[in-house]
Amino acid sequence: STIIVMGARGKSIIKGLHLGSVTHRVLHDSRRNLLIMRGQIIETLAGENFQKYCPLIFSRVLVPIDLTPESWIAVEQLAKIPDVREIIISFVISRGETERELMRLRDLAELEIKEKCKSIQTAGAEIRWRILEGDLISRILDYAQEADASLISTVPTDKGFFAEMLHGSFSCELARLATKPVLIIRRS
Repeated sequence: STIIVMGARGKSIIKGLHLGSVTHRVLHDSRRNLLIMRGQIIETLAGENFQKYCPLIFSRVLVPIDLTPESWIAVEQLAKIPDVREIIISFVISRGETERELMRLRDLAELEIKEKCKSIQTAGAEIRWRILEGDLISRILDYAQEADASLISTVPTDKGFFAEMLHGSFSCELARLATKPVLIIRRS
């Protein structure tokens, strides 16, 4: 199979803020692409509603990048899917000592994103981008709502066991906190 689809219906005390132990385990251990749907989304879809919703899930995809070659994998993979109508690339500047440093980071990111976007061939999708400032996860989640993204997609980095234990995983936090479906694309 090319993708695993799972719900995020953890049974924690704070409902909705837990990923679920099985989904969490698959996210960390599987080498397959993983689509995580929030429980409340799945529960409201049935029959005709489900048939209408499924093609729309890939219509407007938000892809957070960090400008590494690995982070562009999600954009490149999504660009090949005919149902994807819009890819929204987001880059978050989370630190900068001074206003001058923030402007320098913004200018460098803008230049790199523009160049990379020119080289990506799509199956009809429009690619747009936005540079954001603030806390990485919360800014991406806020922007997903603001941009009315139908899906958030990311490629996890391989940090190793100890780094993962100390710092956690961006993909895991994103999947845990997102109210939108999250697609984890694995590197080949």
